[in-house]
Amino acid sequence: TAWRDIAVLTSNTTQCGLYQSESQNVMAKGYCSDAQYNSETTCTEATETWHMSPAHGIAAPDCLELEWSRDNHLGNTIGGETLAYMWTLPALPTEQKCVLRMRYNISTDDYDGWAIDSSSNDENSPIQDDPTVDIGSGIDLKLALSTDQH
Repeated sequence: TAWRDIAVLTSNTTQCGLYQSESQNVMAKGYCSDAQYNSETTCTEATETWHMSPAHGIAAPDCLELEWSRDNHLGNTIGGETLAYMWTLPALPTEQKCVLRMRYNISTDDYDGWAIDSSSNDENSPIQDDPTVDIGSGIDLKLALSTDQH
């Protein structure tokens, strides 16, 4: 993609090597001519074309332990300060437009996210649309959850 990775802030820094080595900043990435296929095997089996996009040729993203933050408090730390990451805009060789895209991905302990792969897609997914969950005391709660990734 055109996006460059800046930083990964995580509570599990044991995975930093993986996040950094798999970044397109430092590693070429493949994609299918038909976006519904996300692996070279399924792409070529469907007689589509697998393409390689080169690495961006810049440093791997920073990977740092995220400071503790209370859930649902907009990232405030123990002292009430807002979490922050200090980043210096890189010097570019020519004048260019710049867009900053911030992504907030969460991981839960509902399932072992490191132990599943594409075989856990579709009907085999541990995450289902609009599940009903037991929140204790025999009370069921219906969640409004969409697994669509479009």
